[in-house]
Amino acid sequence: MCSSDLVYRRIMAPADALLTAMMGRGQHLDVAQVEEQEQWFPKQIVEERNRMAVAAPAVAAWIDRQDLTDPDFEFDLEDKTVLKTVLFGEECLGLPVQRLTKQGQKKFGEDVDLRTLNKEDVFEYAAVDKFTLNKLAADHPEVRPLQAYKKVYKLYTTYVRPVRGHFDPSVDKKRRTGPPHLCPDGKIHGQFMLTGTRSGRLASKDPNLQQLPGDAIIKRQFISRFGERGCLYGSDLSQIELRLMAAVSGDPGLLKAYFEGLDLHTLTASRLYKTDYEVFSKPHMEKLQREGRGDEAKKLDLKRKVAKTTNFLTGYGGGAFGLQTALANNSVYLPFEECESIIDRFFESYPVLARYLSFYKKFIEDNAVACSVFGRVRVFEEVHGEDKKARAKALRSGCNHLIQATASDLMLICMSVIEGCMRNENLESILVSTIHDSLVIDAVRAELPQVHEIVDSVVNNMPAVLAELFGESYDTSWMICPLSGDAEVGKNYLDMSKLPKAVDWDEVNAKLLAV
Repeated sequence: MCSSDLVYRRIMAPADALLTAMMGRGQHLDVAQVEEQEQWFPKQIVEERNRMAVAAPAVAAWIDRQDLTDPDFEFDLEDKTVLKTVLFGEECLGLPVQRLTKQGQKKFGEDVDLRTLNKEDVFEYAAVDKFTLNKLAADHPEVRPLQAYKKVYKLYTTYVRPVRGHFDPSVDKKRRTGPPHLCPDGKIHGQFMLTGTRSGRLASKDPNLQQLPGDAIIKRQFISRFGERGCLYGSDLSQIELRLMAAVSGDPGLLKAYFEGLDLHTLTASRLYKTDYEVFSKPHMEKLQREGRGDEAKKLDLKRKVAKTTNFLTGYGGGAFGLQTALANNSVYLPFEECESIIDRFFESYPVLARYLSFYKKFIEDNAVACSVFGRVRVFEEVHGEDKKARAKALRSGCNHLIQATASDLMLICMSVIEGCMRNENLESILVSTIHDSLVIDAVRAELPQVHEIVDSVVNNMPAVLAELFGESYDTSWMICPLSGDAEVGKNYLDMSKLPKAVDWDEVNAKLLAV
């Protein structure tokens, strides 16, 4: 069987059938929680919007002038003219325009010197996308309240307002005309798109469950359809993309972390900042807190966050700008020059990974394709073009494809196998969703031991699963880095507790009933 047959017959076709079933099953919502959030989010949005005005006296003064001269004026940060005036207008923050929109680049050229254009054109075509705002926030503290506003607004418009077509005049311009996400059966039936991305990564919409934020209160909306008999069970392929990066590159530093049970983010922090591993460990930070040295603990935790972001981004070929904006998106602000230094130190720490990425970029340049471990191919014709930016982006995306597409395929395999096992055992518990690299099962509490045994046997024994799925002749020797999964249970998506290796199910059930 060729690689394309393997991807289609053994991965895509079973996953397509499963995802169709999951969309039909839907996910049960706590309507009382939805109502509470429909009231909370608009108030929070108004508060964050006001903080943006208060953060800069010039902006507050401009708002006052607008209120006096224009009775219909509204400080609406979703209005791009208002937003651009706040950021770039001389009467407000007066910040430099970072780059033009795609329309502007098409009209004036991608490499145009903004100083050669008149101010009106620069203002009209100034980009205010997420990456531009992150860059501005990294360099200008007065922009940072805007990021908090944007996050709250996106959560509201993506996961709260559409649930029932909610309308709040303090935030919403018009009532939703589309159908609400919440159906008469008390569930939402979000769409999973198996071919929704070029990388092969699963996509989702109405709502976007794949990108559900990890710590957002909107996750409290999701509960079990089984009422008091039920709970939600989640399992993820722990750090799957980083483990795959270690496996395909063979970097001894990365492999050391996983074979010796070290925390990779802590290890990277120790290497980036040339400090002992234990200094960045959670026990050490907790000790500092107990000793009243909280500021010192916060600084160490910040450096660990930098290392964590660097691990996930730089291994795929991301540059200093990408690192700076990714950190800014998580409220960590570093100068561009420091981000460049961090990337240099990262590759000095993992030299084999650096050599492997160089080799793989050469492979992409020579063949104009990138390929996942299972044989999912993505074409990159741009590498043979004249556009330097397009070539650089293609090389980054190609390195990304190698890891992300393989991780996505592994997740789809796990889900299909787990679903088959649960159906073979005639369980009521069902797979209902997947979030990032995690699967979610709407579980009957009495079935939790069986569910956990099935999931644990799959996610922690991937070589055996692949041999069973693809045949004994399938070579699993590339899996030189151990893969593992973590499980958690809870009454909703947000308030879930991690399961220990040795589970006391009576204790787990008692905690679930006490919630």
